[in-house]
Amino acid sequence: MRTLLRAPDAAQRVALAKRCAAEPGPLRTAARYYGANAKWAERAAAFLKHKLRDTEVTHAELAKRLEKHGLKETEASITNKLSRGTFPATFSLACIAALELEGVALEEI
Repeated sequence: MRTLLRAPDAAQRVALAKRCAAEPGPLRTAARYYGANAKWAERAAAFLKHKLRDTEVTHAELAKRLEKHGLKETEASITNKLSRGTFPATFSLACIAALELEGVALEEI
C-alpha cells in the first residue's frame, strides 16, 4: 500500500513557523560548527578579510570575480560566510584565485 504525502496546509505551516521561532537552533558560528578546529576556521576567515582589505576588493566585486571561476555567490552570501567563519576550502581557494594572490604562505593564515 502506498501512502500519499500531502503538503502542509496553512494552519500547519503557521504552527511550524511558531515552533521554529520559539525554539531556534544553535548559531552556526565557527566554534559551534567546527568544534576543536574553530581556530583554523577563524584564521581562514580573518585571512580572507585581511586580503580583501589589502586588495581593496568589495564583497560585490568578489562575487563577480568568483563567477568567472564558476562559483555563484552574492554579496550577502560572502558577507555571511566571512562573518560566520564557516565556509568550505573550495570557497577559500576560489577566493585566493579570484583575488589573484600569488605565493600565499601558511604563516599568513
